Amino acid sequence: EYDIVTLVDDVATLLHKNAAQQNTELLVFWSSDQRVILNGDEGKVRQILVNLLGNAIKFTSNGTVHVLCKLDTEGTGEDGIVSRCTITVKDTGIGIPKEKLESIFDVFTQADASTTRKFGGTGLGLSISKELAELMGGTLTATSEVGEGASFTLEFPVNDAKSPNISSDQTIYVLLLSDNEALVGSVGSKLRARGVVLLDEACSLTNDLKSESRICGLVDIETRDPNDIDESLFDSIIYLTRAVDPNREATNRHSVSSPYNISALM
Repeated sequence: EYDIVTLVDDVATLLHKNAAQQNTELLVFWSSDQRVILNGDEGKVRQILVNLLGNAIKFTSNGTVHVLCKLDTEGTGEDGIVSRCTITVKDTGIGIPKEKLESIFDVFTQADASTTRKFGGTGLGLSISKELAELMGGTLTATSEVGEGASFTLEFPVNDAKSPNISSDQTIYVLLLSDNEALVGSVGSKLRARGVVLLDEACSLTNDLKSESRICGLVDIETRDPNDIDESLFDSIIYLTRAVDPNREATNRHSVSSPYNISALM
């Protein structure tokens, strides 16, 4: 079994420097009811994601690559059974002509010869990824518009998904301070998938709340001044940065850079 949130985050972290070199924002978003521990072939999922993210980054310059993840549930409430995982890699890159979409998964196929000359590659990666998806009983599909980007969607069945082992006396509250909607959406969704309770910025951190639980502050230093933060209000505090330049990250504060790996945040 494996934690699908950690798996997707680890792949994004692995490829983040490639995205930074392209001046491309790489973020992961989750829609989940916290049952994120899956049984299945972790290796196949990882190999497919490495290929999809690698391609999206390679063909996207000065844009965005967003990974959108969700678990589909049959039934309602606590009786609901997670039946399927869907992961979409969406970029704002060069796109794929409609007439090439049907053959994009064929062996040794790329959009055209000029793509091979400019970006390299053999055209094997997508073919292998589609085969791996089908071996898991899933599918890999694509949509695209030239000049607007591409979306590749991996869907595969899930058996016996379960929640992380977080007991009631380990509840973590997080106050996320940022004016960047994409960052808030990405980081917030991953924290909720791990059972973290997000606090509203307008709330007051009362002594009652603090005595019962651990409160962590996450501060986006690109939109908030760290000097304005009262660190005494938190049990711990992490500063979020999109900086890749090591000189910018040189600080005595605990900082985590994009794509904000869930393991580093917790």
